[in-house]
Amino acid sequence: MLNSFGRMCVIGALGGIRCEINPMEIIFKRLQIHGIQVSMQSEAESQQAFDALCQVLEPGKSKLPIDRIFPFEQVHEGFEYLRHGPMGKVLVGPVGE
Repeated sequence: MLNSFGRMCVIGALGGIRCEINPMEIIFKRLQIHGIQVSMQSEAESQQAFDALCQVLEPGKSKLPIDRIFPFEQVHEGFEYLRHGPMGKVLVGPVGE
């Protein structure tokens, strides 16, 4: 789901460690995958990092760039638009509500 030159941060592994990764997608899209081992931090460091993350993700605090919104009836056009590499998020949903 990452776009070219995207970066994914994996924090911990409470859900298990099994996953399937296609290395060709990583190579061709020039992706970066970073792992963060939470158990290496003290409880205070983990709490501080969690608090900082919550501040960044606080609703209304960060703005995601929205390139275009397609109504449900134009979902196929929305997927076609995605193939051309938009500069922001492409949404499908009720328009004008």
